[in-house]
Amino acid sequence: MGQGVSMFAGGIIEHRLGPRIASLVGCWCLSAGVLLTYLTIKISFAMSVLTYGMMFGLGCGLAYPIPVTCAMKWFPEHRGLVGGIVFSGFGCGPIVFNQVITLYLNPSNLPPTQKGQDDVYFTQEEILQRVPNLFLVLGGTYAVMQLIGALLTIYPVTPQSSHEAVSSEGSPEMRGFVNSSESPENVLCNETGSNLDIPPLQMLKTKNFYLLWFLFLLGGMGGVFVVALYKSYGQSFIADDEFLAIVGSCSAVLNAVGGIFWGHVADRFTFNVAAKILYVMFASAVFTFSGAEHGGKPYFMIWVCVIFFAISGKYAIMPPAVARMYGNTYMSTNYGLLYTSQVLTSAASAFMGVTLQQMLHYTGQFFFIGGFACVGFIVTFFLDARTPDGKEV
Repeated sequence: MGQGVSMFAGGIIEHRLGPRIASLVGCWCLSAGVLLTYLTIKISFAMSVLTYGMMFGLGCGLAYPIPVTCAMKWFPEHRGLVGGIVFSGFGCGPIVFNQVITLYLNPSNLPPTQKGQDDVYFTQEEILQRVPNLFLVLGGTYAVMQLIGALLTIYPVTPQSSHEAVSSEGSPEMRGFVNSSESPENVLCNETGSNLDIPPLQMLKTKNFYLLWFLFLLGGMGGVFVVALYKSYGQSFIADDEFLAIVGSCSAVLNAVGGIFWGHVADRFTFNVAAKILYVMFASAVFTFSGAEHGGKPYFMIWVCVIFFAISGKYAIMPPAVARMYGNTYMSTNYGLLYTSQVLTSAASAFMGVTLQQMLHYTGQFFFIGGFACVGFIVTFFLDARTPDGKEV
């Protein structure tokens, strides 16, 4: 939820302070949330949610659109591909950190203790005692890596960007809110000169923005439920924590590869083609996921990897679609507005997860999740994704 709320603000801060400072503010907010969890986890669950949940999400939202926008400004002719590459870096974190976390917390590969029909937890004291210090290790590591990344983030210099830097009050981000009567046709061309730049308020007046927002919502609903469920589902019939960590890392690899693949598909064909394929793939994989109980470890690993490969698509194709439909200049802020759809996905996952588990169990939930993707596939037929000058994106 924090990420969905703050991403819009991240675009404004980036235009005021520049990409380096803005990304570092967001990144270190994230790291501070992780570090503070060392203390809050000893106090209460609510405080832990505030630091590891809200602060982490707020920081991630502030920083996330900046490297994506930066990459697209450097390579405007290959927005989908470079956006997918940036997203793949975001998705590669679990490849390393899943293994680090598992080895640090559970070096003896102890099995979880099952309580009840579906819920599975680790209750061994030797594992639980390591949890607080884990947040110090992760938070410190994140902060150092983020500093290096922020220092390397810079936008290409253009005559337009030089002009915009003269006055923050006249920045495109602010003009987009102050001058609501400005029509898209009167907005300056972006860096590539290929299409017009549409400020946030003008974007909010277009039907396609809301269709794109709803499509992102449906994809996010499916993705957030699967991410929350897949490991606990695996633990219900696989008593091997190291194997599940390997599955998590392999799925992260496919998630990263998928980001590049889907971005390239959107560049090579169109956004609508890429969206249709990935929503059908996701629905098909989720509908058949419950067969893993009978197929065992190989089936489970393959299906999780396919699902994460499809999940990556919506995050890879949405930013370039926004850039092509509404221009580069307002990209961070416009994408932040689109990302508000993910606030609802997080809230729904938090409040509906337990209820659905009790009502539908795993198989029913997977069919419920697949239904979101089916509706998303239908929405793509109503979305007319075009640049302001009429070219299909």
